[in-house]
Amino acid sequence: MIHSGDNHGARSGEWQAAREAGARALTPRDPPRAAPSDVIVLDLITTIGELEALLPRWRALWRRIDDATPFQAPEWLIPWWRHLGRGELCVLALRCGERLVGLVSSTIFHETVGRRARKFTLMGNGVTDYLDALFEPRLRADCAAQTFGYLARLPFRWDLCEFSQLRPESALFDAALPVTFNAALVLHEPCPVLRFHPGARALEDVIPPHQAANVKYYRSRAARFGALEYEPATSKTLASVLSDLFRLHGARWSERGCAGALAEPAVQRFHREVAQTMLDAGMLRLNRLLLNGRVIAVFYGFTHRRRSYFYLGGHDPAFSALSPGTLAIAHALEQALEERVESFDFLRGREPYKYLWGAVDTMTYRRSFADGAKQARKLAAAR
Repeated sequence: MIHSGDNHGARSGEWQAAREAGARALTPRDPPRAAPSDVIVLDLITTIGELEALLPRWRALWRRIDDATPFQAPEWLIPWWRHLGRGELCVLALRCGERLVGLVSSTIFHETVGRRARKFTLMGNGVTDYLDALFEPRLRADCAAQTFGYLARLPFRWDLCEFSQLRPESALFDAALPVTFNAALVLHEPCPVLRFHPGARALEDVIPPHQAANVKYYRSRAARFGALEYEPATSKTLASVLSDLFRLHGARWSERGCAGALAEPAVQRFHREVAQTMLDAGMLRLNRLLLNGRVIAVFYGFTHRRRSYFYLGGHDPAFSALSPGTLAIAHALEQALEERVESFDFLRGREPYKYLWGAVDTMTYRRSFADGAKQARKLAAAR
């Protein structure tokens, strides 16, 4: 069954044709009957209202998947669409009866730089370190097959499908594709991860000796200047802590002649909404470091399913001699140890400081494909 609604304005004739083609492919011609519990039905979601109506079932599905990250949660993706999304919402919801068993949060947008193409991509592009679909573990292969089968039936809606930031364990990474698809799989970006060995309790148990010595040195040096205080964000202080993060992150990057990742107002609005929803869900780890009452660093991250994620941070360049970034990360690692997490993910990028903590690269991949049959028809028509 295909369910559709208005999408940023009037529906084009092409979209109507796509909807009807999908309906013919996925809906029986006989009068509707209740789907058996083991039959997967695909619904197409095209409006934010329809997507928000899925929230309870979406959240329940996300919680049932052990390796899901915070970046597949509605707390991350709904704000992304509101503030940073572009193109047409095109979310594939897969269900058995009324139970949601799969969700491919995706969009179609028109790429105008370089080769013009209509891209089918996962929601979260640009600001998200791990992109993925959510598939019920026992139905993982079936959900992936339904997803790619649906895309094959609607080739005129998209020119290129591109799934970036995929982990090797993603169902989208190795699922079989229709025979007409021309596919490519390439290394994308590394995410350095520090893994905690069982029984680790102190910072010295999980980081290299040279970095433990650095932490001890900078803590001692900071103590000579005054009192250090770590303050976690609360519902009352969240807005001011985020303002400190935006200010300090921008100050650090301005020294390099760059605006930084948080400079755009839309990005700041996105993170304000995300931080509030993540705080409500118990996943937010947003701490500011104060020296004699003055904010000198902010750590921004998340924790879910025994894994901590360091999204980004900022520090006051005036206190660089005290390495406030090092102090903030050290505190976050100690907090993670107290929470008995199993790993600390520095997320994408090969910045040298990550490896000082003992992090080791884990790779992500980009899988892209186009419909070869459609390309052949285009070439034939051009002759």
